[in-house]
Amino acid sequence: MKTNQEQKKAKPIAGGQGPAQTGSYQAEPDGPETKGFETKGPKTKEFASGQNGKAQTTKTQSGGAAPALGFGDYTLASQGVFRLALSAMASPTKRFYFDFKSLIKSQPPIPIGIAALALTLADHLTPLWLSPSLAQAEGFLVFHSSAPIVREPEKADFVLAANLGEMPNLGDLNQGDPRYPDRAATVILGGAFEKDDPGVGLTAFGPGLEGETEFENHGLSRDFVGQWALNRACYPLGVDVFLAGGDCLAALPRSLTLRLKPS
Repeated sequence: MKTNQEQKKAKPIAGGQGPAQTGSYQAEPDGPETKGFETKGPKTKEFASGQNGKAQTTKTQSGGAAPALGFGDYTLASQGVFRLALSAMASPTKRFYFDFKSLIKSQPPIPIGIAALALTLADHLTPLWLSPSLAQAEGFLVFHSSAPIVREPEKADFVLAANLGEMPNLGDLNQGDPRYPDRAATVILGGAFEKDDPGVGLTAFGPGLEGETEFENHGLSRDFVGQWALNRACYPLGVDVFLAGGDCLAALPRSLTLRLKPS
């Protein structure tokens, strides 16, 4: 799983949400003439749209709709979500419940579990790819994380998909480098715990599990299991997947083996 440079870079709260908070790092305060991304003269807000993998700037007049608010307290919120993500990776397929709504100050334009993970893990060095249903959140994610948006999923470090139907084939994503397998892509997949979609019955085994464990996944398909088998065969290369629900999270690290339960 690739993180935002393991907290090596300071990451201030964007959009003027109070003083910048960056954990053990200190961000430069806004000067007397600036606040967040606002400038003198006609007030504008700037976002790096990152079309075709290159950072670009988009300006919107201050009278337009501003991005939804992000984390109320970036340091505490990101630390909590990061610990949750690590716990999920250490205990594959286990659901971890978390009150994501208490962390974000307004309703984001994408499912809140996906938003919380993206704001925690992404930064200006980790390109994002958004599935069609999440495209309206580009401004929100760029504004709060500074992550560039790419149009080709194979160029992304984090692949955000609203549901399984919009997820690219795992084999088409960045598989990492033999010298640096941690540089592979991470998928953040929504809609995995919807009660009206029981998915297929699975068993899982691998590091972090005691023997073979039943996995009530709610939403994964036989095609996904086939893709995952190929992904597992590439280990230590291959992608990792987070399954994000409205109030829960589970992880499928690349070291995990998934099997269909006998009919």
